[in-house]
Amino acid sequence: MEAVKETADGNFDKGVNLDKISPSMRNFASDVSNMQSGLNQAVGRAVKGEKMKTELITNVSHDLKTPLTSIITYVDLLKREQLNNEKAENYVAILDEKARRLKQLIEDLVEASKASSGNLAVTRTKLNLRELMVQALGEFEEKIEGSGLEFKFNATDDVMVFADGSHMWRIAENLISNAIKYTMPKTRVFIDILKTETEGVLVIKNVSLIPIDEVDIMSLTERFVRGDASRTMDGAGLGLSITQSLTEIQGGKLDISVDGDVFKVTVKMPLYTE
Repeated sequence: MEAVKETADGNFDKGVNLDKISPSMRNFASDVSNMQSGLNQAVGRAVKGEKMKTELITNVSHDLKTPLTSIITYVDLLKREQLNNEKAENYVAILDEKARRLKQLIEDLVEASKASSGNLAVTRTKLNLRELMVQALGEFEEKIEGSGLEFKFNATDDVMVFADGSHMWRIAENLISNAIKYTMPKTRVFIDILKTETEGVLVIKNVSLIPIDEVDIMSLTERFVRGDASRTMDGAGLGLSITQSLTEIQGGKLDISVDGDVFKVTVKMPLYTE
């Protein structure tokens, strides 16, 4: 029975000594031993497969980056030329936009792969969550104004969390970017910073542009998932997947919920303690 309990707890290395098992229980013990062996092999294959997948994405991304860098460089050179041709200038502008979008996609792929496999370095320090969001909203000020959305930020007090500054910055960027892309035009986006006894909490709420009932909420943190209604929009469906992975490797939690057409993302990080 001890081996069964160990297996249930995820320890598949606790062997079963069949010589010490009574004859009436030997068949059961043999089944437990075979189950442990099968689970060990399955876990090993999964780990190996995940490692190979990460290496493949990294290698392919590296191979794509080299020619893409050349393309971006030559597009930049073309932009400096006096083409004196409006149509050609428009073509160059489109090339520039698509090349930089592809570059961002490649970087997102690498980051998503590393984050999901836990291969990102984490340096947690004292971090002011309110100040981080103020700075992030400032960076997005031009895009927010151009979106026609009204962002309502509510954070009266500083909230100090124990987190990695660079990873938290990416989380803030992803969530604000998602809100701009997928919020119903001429509505408001609410951002709240608060804290519980043990956690600093970031909450972003918006009226979804995509009908909520057409989206599987639980699948939104999977890679490349955006919902069919958003296929014509920019992005690759990596934002929430990266956000969840970056949150979890810092010891935090990400929750997604809906209330009617209101989409809500909650990020919880441990409070900093002296």
